[in-house]
Amino acid sequence: MGKMSETERLRELAWRKSRRGLRWNLLRDIVAICSLKWMTISEAQDVMMVIHGITRRKTLSLMHELERPGYVIQEKDGKDLLYKWGSTPKGV
Repeated sequence: MGKMSETERLRELAWRKSRRGLRWNLLRDIVAICSLKWMTISEAQDVMMVIHGITRRKTLSLMHELERPGYVIQEKDGKDLLYKWGSTPKGV
């Protein structure tokens, strides 16, 4: 790992001091994994199970909770004919 600039160090320190709860971290991570690439629900559930150890049902309910305000969306992929989840600019 390289050295962090002073600005980066201060940003990380401020982020750590904000003391967000576990629920906020779960929601943040769902938006983050969906912003990396479009994923099926099972792929997103697998990632969240590995990262946080949460159940598939809990991941699904959190994704639907993020879908209501428009942070993530679900669209049908024309090539695979599967529904995939992705982050919106509002969510990122």
